[in-house]
Amino acid sequence: MAWVFRRITDITLNINKLFFNFDLSGINEGLQFTNYKAPSGKYNRHVDKGFGFPIRKLSISIQLTDPKEYEGGELYIDNGVESHVMMKKDQGALIAFPSYTLHEVMPVTKGERNSLVTWVTGKPFK
Repeated sequence: MAWVFRRITDITLNINKLFFNFDLSGINEGLQFTNYKAPSGKYNRHVDKGFGFPIRKLSISIQLTDPKEYEGGELYIDNGVESHVMMKKDQGALIAFPSYTLHEVMPVTKGERNSLVTWVTGKPFK
């Protein structure tokens, strides 16, 4: 699995440098495999705030399932300009966004959607 972490880390550091410039320390919580099954697999609107460990700064979601294999399950992010912006569903897409951003996964209505998620942590924002 080392190559998976290296690939995610390289992409995430590049995204951070281009868009956020957050002071990051690393991926301290590992990867979480998430499975959403029809007819109602979803994740309600939330922010990625953890308790009892370093501050989550970037949230990463990696689309594992071919979007032809399921319906629904869209990841929506409120980007500060528009609310409810739908992210790409392409298999292999890596979506990175500030962990304090509201987001949700809509119900899967047919099939199932799999993703890997993780959080990049760092010192508290100043």
